[in-house]
Amino acid sequence: MTYSLRSLLVAIAVAALLGTTSATAATASTTSLDGTILTALAGSESAEAPTASAKASDGTLKRGCRDYPVRYKVKHAGEDWLLDLIVRDRSGADVASVSLHGVTSPRKGRTTFSVCRSAVEAGRFTVRGVLTNRDGYDQTEHATHGRQQLSLFHGFYKQHQYLPQIISEPTTRHVFLAWLRPGTAHPSLGADDDLMRVVSELRQAQANVAIHVRGDCGFGLPKMYDICEKNGLSYTFGIASNARLKVLAEALMQRAVDGYNESGTKQRLFTHFEYQADSWPHARTVVAKAECQAAGTNLRFVVTSLDVSTDDQAQQVYDDYIQRGESEQRNDELKNGLSMDRLSCQRFKANFWRLLLHVAAYNLLNAFRDSPETPAELRRAQPQTWRCRVIKVAARITESSRRIVVELSSSWPHWPLYQAVSHRAATGLIPAPG
Repeated sequence: MTYSLRSLLVAIAVAALLGTTSATAATASTTSLDGTILTALAGSESAEAPTASAKASDGTLKRGCRDYPVRYKVKHAGEDWLLDLIVRDRSGADVASVSLHGVTSPRKGRTTFSVCRSAVEAGRFTVRGVLTNRDGYDQTEHATHGRQQLSLFHGFYKQHQYLPQIISEPTTRHVFLAWLRPGTAHPSLGADDDLMRVVSELRQAQANVAIHVRGDCGFGLPKMYDICEKNGLSYTFGIASNARLKVLAEALMQRAVDGYNESGTKQRLFTHFEYQADSWPHARTVVAKAECQAAGTNLRFVVTSLDVSTDDQAQQVYDDYIQRGESEQRNDELKNGLSMDRLSCQRFKANFWRLLLHVAAYNLLNAFRDSPETPAELRRAQPQTWRCRVIKVAARITESSRRIVVELSSSWPHWPLYQAVSHRAATGLIPAPG
């Protein structure tokens, strides 16, 4: 049997999407879920320390793969927080997780996690997690638990890890570049070269394409401003607060505090000014956001090359900047939905290859989700839903010298979804070369 290169790449991507879950069947079905108080890492400018709580009611694991609810509440003055809820079974193994980002998730609400009963050890479960202040960091760190090459200890994350670099595009949600880096890498390591690699490819495809670059404080460095300006790229980067910036925004913060004291409602004010750090060759536009609410105050800055002449335009620039939270969701899907952090090979190059396989699977999934021929319920579905409803399907396979027959149950409820996705795959997701 022969395969074309395109078919082989698609098969590899699907294999990564499938995952490699192996487990022993549970001997009992009863389980309990506990709530745990979570505390934030350092880095907040709030009046009181950020906290979060999670609560899941006692229940019973049902047969098969199901979604189970969990309620959460976050107390954080800012909007750039990340709450990771992790479910552990009685053996201490992490069996499910959910990530919530402050830009796209409410501070109080309900979410679900997926657990397959056959893949866990029955008994008492615990819901735990970490509330992280994401201001200044926009990475997707991967903890490591073996002796992988270049798996190094990172002081901020307090773990041995890799620190991949991900460049994504928010409209198509595709990942344009993924690069595995050692655990102690600075967030901006190689970012300028990686950015220009993507820009070069885009301009070869369309010479007049307009490109806007967004990045958090970890990427807000002079080398990134310079390379954007030299290559005709507009940009908005977070910039770490300092004494000079705080003085320039002092009046704005005071207005926000006074407004909250008078009205009792949340105040969110913006201003802009020209600012030049000692290492900058010229002044650049900085947008300041001052926020005051019951949880405390929050002061943030971004530097931009966009034209800003009014405070309304300053707010628009900042609001566009925080939409990078949508890209955070893509990282969450890669890490939690497609298990991108399964980088357990001993050699660094092998783990790099595994990372690329997971990214290829993710882009393949997006190609399906972007297709108008895909059923509506799958176009916005998470990777876990695709895996349970379309990919991991019980079937009987009969192979002969001329064909392979896949026989499915006539009572399978997701047969229409499978038909639609199979038809889309058969008509070709990827244009044939030449």
